[in-house]
Amino acid sequence: MSYFDGPFIGSVSWQARAFTFACGITLCSWTLTKLRNRALLISICSIFIAVGLGLVSFSLDPMFFDQLSYSIGVKYPPLAYLIIAILLLMVIIVLLALKLSLIDERCRRLAQEIALIRYETIDPGQDQTPMRSDD
Repeated sequence: MSYFDGPFIGSVSWQARAFTFACGITLCSWTLTKLRNRALLISICSIFIAVGLGLVSFSLDPMFFDQLSYSIGVKYPPLAYLIIAILLLMVIIVLLALKLSLIDERCRRLAQEIALIRYETIDPGQDQTPMRSDD
């Protein structure tokens, strides 16, 4: 009996493998399109491409990932996949939080520079209160 004759216990069906392969190729192509348009952060793109290539390689040889899980001491391979997914999500959250804090600092610095420029352009005879944007 060959691998493609029918599923045996613990195997991945060819439909699931085809779906995983299509998802991996779609994720990689979408990420490269966004990267070409500079619509996505490079660090996030690298994670998405790694995940896409991981999906493609999993669809080509799922038994390798099972053996890898067993070799690191995980008795149930889907648990290793879940742990990897959670770790990747945590990395994405940290990267986005870091980028958000950098953008917040830039925004604060720009607001201070605009306030100083507006204060310097006020005539000496005028009221010395800076202009407000909501007036």
